[in-house]
Amino acid sequence: MIDLMRGIDRADWAAMVRMHESAHVTASEALGIPVVDVWANVSPAVAHGGQFRNGPGDSQHQSVVFYIGAEGGAEELRRRGYSPETALTSIDLLGYSDREIVRTEVVAPAAEQGWRIDPEWAHEDAQKVLASPGFWDTAQNVAEAMSDRGDRLTGADVRAAMGSYQLSSDLWIPTSTDIARWDRDRDLDHEIDL
Repeated sequence: MIDLMRGIDRADWAAMVRMHESAHVTASEALGIPVVDVWANVSPAVAHGGQFRNGPGDSQHQSVVFYIGAEGGAEELRRRGYSPETALTSIDLLGYSDREIVRTEVVAPAAEQGWRIDPEWAHEDAQKVLASPGFWDTAQNVAEAMSDRGDRLTGADVRAAMGSYQLSSDLWIPTSTDIARWDRDRDLDHEIDL
């Protein structure tokens, strides 16, 4: 495994961290989960790169929001000419805490309430959102606003930087209710087949 801090230029590191946090909040707003605030710590000497806070929202959608951050940061590195290995290492290392939040603060509480969250599906949907028309440019606008404002934005600042952006109507991201309905329908179909 490569040493990320030694292998990435300081300015590129800052851009990666901003895009990581920007991808979180851009996806959150695009999925209808209002952002409260976001900050980025762009120093490679600090292990914690940033944080966002958002309001309540569907658990499956929240999982997408958490997964997209590391993917956004890795895509920023790719666009800056870094190797696929460096990008993948950044996902592994810098996305660890986000994956843990999904596991412990999203999936586990939802399961206790009888819901099933599909983390693999959420990760795939995060990649679809990242690649959807207009998302990257909008997330770049948010990252630039962060840079211009001392790496801290309120939810209103995020929404202003996003402008009128919305996810493409062709891109459908299921909710936890959709997944529960499919599980129920599949179970019913299975019972009928027996």
